[in-house]
Amino acid sequence: MAYKLVKTYKDVSIYKLVRDYGLTNYYKQVKTYRLADKF
Repeated sequence: MAYKLVKTYKDVSIYKLVRDYGLTNYYKQVKTYRLADKF
């Protein structure tokens, strides 16, 4: 149970890091990949 709690905490921390720091870059990458898929 404790391990699961720690794992969840780590996942949330990674999510927050991505949300706060890399959200705009992530969306730019997704747009780029989708454009690449069209061609």
